[in-house]
Amino acid sequence: MPLLRTYNVEQDLPSLEEARKLVMEEMRKAKASDVRVLKVIHGYGSSGKGGKLCTGLRKSFGLRKKEGVIREFVAGEDFSIFDNRTLALLEAVPEIRGDPDLNATNEGVTVVWLKRVQHESGFFEHVQRRFARCTFHNVRAKNSPI
Repeated sequence: MPLLRTYNVEQDLPSLEEARKLVMEEMRKAKASDVRVLKVIHGYGSSGKGGKLCTGLRKSFGLRKKEGVIREFVAGEDFSIFDNRTLALLEAVPEIRGDPDLNATNEGVTVVWLKRVQHESGFFEHVQRRFARCTFHNVRAKNSPI
């Protein structure tokens, strides 16, 4: 199973709102498939200042990070071995070392480090193990009616 997935959101020329929805859906699918890194191709725009998709999606990624939906994101121009976020990402997911956008200063992409989904069964097993280790004592206050 690949740990890196590339998603080209700009290919159908969506509006910013459509692109946000499409990227959020792709992040959900990627997490469900145990993908750790989603590289989003949004283009840079023809204005020379960054297009609506580029700036709008990056703003959304910042909000998703604050909300705890994603772990981190790295703009394509910062996706290099000289960036601390990239170094942490490379350490966690060494498979992305061969990505062609690493050290390429590609302003038309953003690399999104997804949070791992804790599967329900794993979560409940964890809770059951913790609960099994608990020791309950019959503690009752003096003069308690019970």
